[in-house]
Amino acid sequence: MSLLPNLNCDDWLLLFLRLNNNQPIRGRLLFIKMLFVANKELLNNTLDKLFNFYPDKNGPYSKTFQPCLNSLSQKGLVSELIKQTEMGNAYEYKLTTEGIEKANTPCDKLDSDLKKKLSELKKAFIGLGHMKVLRYVYQKYPEYTTESVIKDDVKNASNYF
Repeated sequence: MSLLPNLNCDDWLLLFLRLNNNQPIRGRLLFIKMLFVANKELLNNTLDKLFNFYPDKNGPYSKTFQPCLNSLSQKGLVSELIKQTEMGNAYEYKLTTEGIEKANTPCDKLDSDLKKKLSELKKAFIGLGHMKVLRYVYQKYPEYTTESVIKDDVKNASNYF
């Protein structure tokens, strides 16, 4: 693996939103699980220092993630769209014009091979949807599901989600 650039939490969130031509990320859960899996499978646990992933009620989580995302939104770099659904609020995150400019810096620091792998991960996770992503994370990283309140739901979920 190539040497990773020294990026902060803001940089990593902007970078993930910048991948795949600024493809929006639908859902906080999807976003945090994407960061978690990238950390474990592509980044050699480099993000642990920044995000401190731990087992939570919905699987792996980070107390740094939401404040960082909120800060980027307040700075006008990320737009958060909230939709009311039958199951509660659904969130979509995408870069603003200023966010795209700011995200170019961390993106340019990654080597092309790693950027490609991260792009493929983002595309795959968005294509899988929330329940299949949860199932993948829960099966592969059971040590992060010890506090989960949805473990049985994930385990018993239909393949049609």
